[in-house]
Amino acid sequence: MSRTDAHTGTEAGRSAGEMRARTTVATADRAAGTPDRAPDREHPHPWFERPVTEQERERIAGAAGELSRSFLGLDQRYDTVAAARRHVLRFLDWLQTFHGDSYQQLWVASGADQGGPDWAPGLSNPRQRPGIRVAASALILLRVIRPSDEWLLTAHLTKLWWDWTDYHDRHVWERFFAAGAATNASKKLLRSSATVLVRICIRHGIGVEQIRAEHMLQHRDFLAATGRSTSRSRVAMAWHHARAAGLLAGEPDTIEVLLRSRKQSATELVDRYQIASAPVRALLIDYLTELEPTHDYASREGIAQKLASVFWKDLENHHPGIDTIALSTDQAAGWKQRVKTRSGGRVRRDHFSVLGVVRTFYLDIAAWAHEQPRWAPWAVPCPISSRDLHGIMPARRATTARMQARTRTLAPHMPRLVEHARRRRDQAERLLAQAQAADPCEEFDLDNTRYRRLRLTKQAEPGTIRVCVVGQDKRFDPILHEERAFWTWASVETLRHSGMRLEELKELTHLSIRQFTKPDGETVPLLQIAPSKTDRERIIPCSPQLTAVLAQIVTRLLGADGAIPVSVRYDHYEREHSAPMPFLFQIRRGPRPRAMSGATIQNYIADLATDAGLLDTDGSPLRLTPHDFRRLFITDLVTEGFPIHLAAQLVGHQHIDTTRGYTAVYEHEVFAAYDRFITARRELRPAAEYREPTQQEWHEFHEHFSRRRIALGSCRRPYGSDCAHEHACLRCNFLQVDPGEITQLDAIEDNLHARIAEAESNSWLGDVEQLHLTVRHLRDKRDQVQQLLDSLPGPLLTAAPDR
Repeated sequence: MSRTDAHTGTEAGRSAGEMRARTTVATADRAAGTPDRAPDREHPHPWFERPVTEQERERIAGAAGELSRSFLGLDQRYDTVAAARRHVLRFLDWLQTFHGDSYQQLWVASGADQGGPDWAPGLSNPRQRPGIRVAASALILLRVIRPSDEWLLTAHLTKLWWDWTDYHDRHVWERFFAAGAATNASKKLLRSSATVLVRICIRHGIGVEQIRAEHMLQHRDFLAATGRSTSRSRVAMAWHHARAAGLLAGEPDTIEVLLRSRKQSATELVDRYQIASAPVRALLIDYLTELEPTHDYASREGIAQKLASVFWKDLENHHPGIDTIALSTDQAAGWKQRVKTRSGGRVRRDHFSVLGVVRTFYLDIAAWAHEQPRWAPWAVPCPISSRDLHGIMPARRATTARMQARTRTLAPHMPRLVEHARRRRDQAERLLAQAQAADPCEEFDLDNTRYRRLRLTKQAEPGTIRVCVVGQDKRFDPILHEERAFWTWASVETLRHSGMRLEELKELTHLSIRQFTKPDGETVPLLQIAPSKTDRERIIPCSPQLTAVLAQIVTRLLGADGAIPVSVRYDHYEREHSAPMPFLFQIRRGPRPRAMSGATIQNYIADLATDAGLLDTDGSPLRLTPHDFRRLFITDLVTEGFPIHLAAQLVGHQHIDTTRGYTAVYEHEVFAAYDRFITARRELRPAAEYREPTQQEWHEFHEHFSRRRIALGSCRRPYGSDCAHEHACLRCNFLQVDPGEITQLDAIEDNLHARIAEAESNSWLGDVEQLHLTVRHLRDKRDQVQQLLDSLPGPLLTAAPDR
């Protein structure tokens, strides 16, 4: 069917939406070569570069008339050529009321390029608006004008995008739609991607094969700058489909490669901090360049931050004009004091690390000066002495203590966390199954909660599902909900059964799963851990639990071709992208899979802990990190008797001392030694002491405690012991005076003073001395009771109890 025939007969009464759907969804016909559009044609040189003349005006109007035979959406029952000429001439005459040498300059001078609903105020007659749209579409298709991004996004000329794919580079667009259909991309996604590419072609006056990365990035930056964050993902989707069609030749497979932060040179790392001293700036750049062969990028970035910002920039702020690293005693002492705190007065926990980096900087220069004379002018005494680093060991022990305390806190909560992750995954799977089986607007019950599947608009992506809890306005996507619950569970299970680092988890691929066959024929699954923190590869045997988790992950990811899709992973530390690999931890976003980032996994685990309601001993919420599972795994390993040197190899520790730090979490050796001591002591004592007590002995035991109550309070002497003071309780350390008896102490003291007066009058000097001693003990008891009363938050009833 030709384009002209499509607008005759019954088709004339159809809506623009029906026509658009009919003319844009025939992807299979295009791939097969079916001529459902006008054939490709040679286009003249773009008119937006030509001068404005009467001859050019007539040629443009004539070209627009010919264009209307197959495009522009004019009613084919009338003379479309005359109508198109009339609309275009009126539009060109309006443009010529402004000043410019070309129609593009006239268009910009008119102010219409700024977009908005009233982009052509000179042609604002409501009866002329359809003609204005026809004329604008014709002039854009003929490349007479190049509207701005804002105009293209607000003009709502939807049919223009599909006319463009038939009028310009039709064979390329056929390849584009065929490649998208081959990847099972939906028609909506392909239309959205094509719209992005068409806008770029119009805006820059280029063909679709001429689109390059800078054009895509410019369009994405415009969307971000104008607050259209949702539309930015369409640029990445358009990039993906364009690459599948063989476009964007020479560009990366994904736009994320260009958007991610790249590695910075030594000069860029230092210039972040705007160092004023040119010689010191050059020295730091030279130093970082010298470290490049022996240090990874993350280490060099950390060294640059400590040297350029924490060290030298601080010195420049407090000593303007400083131009040498040979610091005076006052300068060095002042900086070493300031480095202990951050801005705002917060304590800097890693200040020993900063001191170590600065000391290494000075010592390296001094050592290199013996081999390379260019370093000699900078070889000066180091302001950081070995005495300044004496506190590093207590700081490390404090860090170890905090780590062990955190492990002891988290260990009791692990069973509850693991069970909650499993229940969430199962509940999300059942919710998704019931939502897919339900009809739109149908309600269903799950776990004592009633849900409703919502009806979506026709513009929704096929396969999209939305549900809500009945009685609540909030709606959610059960597909994403199930995906999040599954990967949260998979992350927790993999981390706790392997003890691997987060970076190692992200690097797991389908190729990491290996098999080892024992001599007896038994097959043992193994997991190959790629080099990460210590650049050491290792192999760990998979437990049955870990094997089951990996099997579910692989089963979930396998495609129709029996393979796991490949994706690209970004290394945040090294600032580089990996080769396409079948990563195990990947999620699908848009038309392609994406390797999960560390932030995504961290958020999943943190949300799980919050949802499980884990609380610390003080009632505050527990925040869980992926590395906590590694600590718990190593702790369980070494405390259950696994040889520590083998545990170090299993978890990838370079030094056994690192693993040994985990053995002291529960001090099992101390507990075991104490148990052995108690057992040995019991063996030395008579066996009769460990027999069952008789009824008479139990009675005597209870009677002893009942006899502890005395007039002034309670007697705290040990069980089975007699009173050593012949019931002179005021002098006894075992007496615990009841606060309610403090007035009784005053009466006793008055009586003691009367007895002292009587003894003195009769010259009973021995009694006088003993009575004064009793008074001193009484006052000590009263002071103890008074201190207790003062420490209480409220008033205490001081009346003595009835006897």
